[in-house]
Amino acid sequence: MTATLAPAPSCFFLAGLSPLEQLQLAPIVQRLEAGGALVPDAPANRLEVIGILHSYGEVLDAYSRNLIFIADHQFLELFPAFKYFNGEITLGKWLRY
Repeated sequence: MTATLAPAPSCFFLAGLSPLEQLQLAPIVQRLEAGGALVPDAPANRLEVIGILHSYGEVLDAYSRNLIFIADHQFLELFPAFKYFNGEITLGKWLRY
């Protein structure tokens, strides 16, 4: 009895795997190469993907708010030392800072 060999890897990430791992991943790779989805279309899978996208959307929302804050309050301050003068730029204050 001879051992069956795994098919030649069609993707670069299969090349470093053992033959058993390649056999286990072969149906997924074939489905993806044929234009199918990574996970089967099922209600539970759809809800999981929607949950992942929702949580990623919250992260992107916080990131965009942070960028807007930086743009409004920090990015356009060409000389941040002037914020310490409170509108009165004198030589004494300039030498102190």
